[in-house]
Amino acid sequence: MRPILLPGFLSVIILLFAPNSLFSKSFTISYFVVPPHIIYDYETEEVSGAAFDFLNQRIAQEMGVSFIWEIEPIPVPRQLRMLKKGQIDASIIFAKNAERSRIAQYPQSSLYDSRPVLALLRCHPLNQVYTVDDILDLDVGYNHQGYLSPFMKDKRIHLSNISHKDWITQNIRKLLKRRIDAMYVVEAPPIIYAAKQYDSLDKIKLVYLPEPKIPIYTVFSRKSASGLGDKYDIAFERVGGRRTYYKEFLGKYIDPKDL
Repeated sequence: MRPILLPGFLSVIILLFAPNSLFSKSFTISYFVVPPHIIYDYETEEVSGAAFDFLNQRIAQEMGVSFIWEIEPIPVPRQLRMLKKGQIDASIIFAKNAERSRIAQYPQSSLYDSRPVLALLRCHPLNQVYTVDDILDLDVGYNHQGYLSPFMKDKRIHLSNISHKDWITQNIRKLLKRRIDAMYVVEAPPIIYAAKQYDSLDKIKLVYLPEPKIPIYTVFSRKSASGLGDKYDIAFERVGGRRTYYKEFLGKYIDPKDL
């Protein structure tokens, strides 16, 4: 039997009214663990979290694309190399600086703002930080692969590095056992989320550092996904932007009132 060929005009009509999914494209996206934005189960090797859900359920659908997530977390330096070579198309939870901007395309829309913070036991006398002198007597837990804010780069600060893949949870444990005086993270949600897992949110307090907020972005490879940032911006606005992310997605994991 000869194949049935559609007349040219009819083919055009079908293409015009075909669902967007027929033209969708898949883009690879990398990540590192920043709960509750990005959560990774090392036993099941499954990714979840507020940002994971937001991109898959809202942004990807609005953009008419799909995101293929890397099978495991990737350190930021390696992600940057992969973005530069076009080996991955996008990365999530990225702060912005000049070096990264040369490698990746940053959209206009940031996903959320982070603000450097210390977690201490509620019984600790420190309630506010004005200058570096206020924290020089503290043993501060942190991770050397994470973002270290300008305030925390003072060489006089005593930083205790933990290189465990689940370093936030490990630092929460050390803090509760009084093996460190404080823990530093570039934003509060990971601390709140980890503390809730140990039913210890009432045992810690957050003390924000005297620094400006840092916008956090989803970024795109200039080599393999050029122009995708503009499409992302349109989709981000259409789905309600930050308000939707905080209220409908991040709010499933932590109470924004705790920030």
